[in-house]
Amino acid sequence: MAEFKDLFSRQANIYRNSRPTYPQDLYEFVTGLCSNKTVAWDCATGNGQCAVALADYFEKVEATDASASQIENAIAHPKVNYRVATAYSSGLKNASADLITVATAAHWFEIDKFYAEADRVLKPGGALAIWSYGGCTVNEQVDEALHKLSHNILADYWSPEIWKIWRDKYQTLPFPYRLTESPQFTSKLNWNLQQLINYLNSWSGVQNYKNANAKNPVDIIEDELANIWGEPDMLKPVYWRLYMKAGIKP
Repeated sequence: MAEFKDLFSRQANIYRNSRPTYPQDLYEFVTGLCSNKTVAWDCATGNGQCAVALADYFEKVEATDASASQIENAIAHPKVNYRVATAYSSGLKNASADLITVATAAHWFEIDKFYAEADRVLKPGGALAIWSYGGCTVNEQVDEALHKLSHNILADYWSPEIWKIWRDKYQTLPFPYRLTESPQFTSKLNWNLQQLINYLNSWSGVQNYKNANAKNPVDIIEDELANIWGEPDMLKPVYWRLYMKAGIKP
């Protein structure tokens, strides 16, 4: 079995409650790539937010994740079947899925092994869509503090895979099919200061730092963020630019 880097099980509950959602127009686009909408496979489903959204369009959604903790914390839905499985051995039948999605996870994969499994599971004429974001933006002052955390304090604590999205924006990530031109998508949430702090605490780099130093690196910038933010309950718009690759299996 290919190696699974389990960087999110410890904070699975935080992950579920503090990660951004994806915009409706993204789901309209990826589901619109499919002529049939019987089965979708959401690989590396995490908290299940993508799987539940796909259930509005498909008769059935198969949602898998290698982390049992993530599956235990996933959002229940009658049309979503959650299972613990790796991206390389889904347990799904040959040519059984009309759509395969990977939301904010493909950079962690041994990508060729995943693409082999995806090609086996995907029906001819079915669609594969992968997307992710790399950090967020709020305003110039907040962004400067976040950059200090992500690129200075945590510089030596990120796994190498994270730069495939943070720096490369998936441009260097291979794709097995002819690319379909994708619109530009952006997630937006209105958050207070604590919600932003919770999001930072869900980062894998933060967990790696805590494991190595027995202290939370978010604490280093928390006072700075509080001074910038003002009233902690004040809601501010937080944005994540999404980077997508999508295509149709011949």
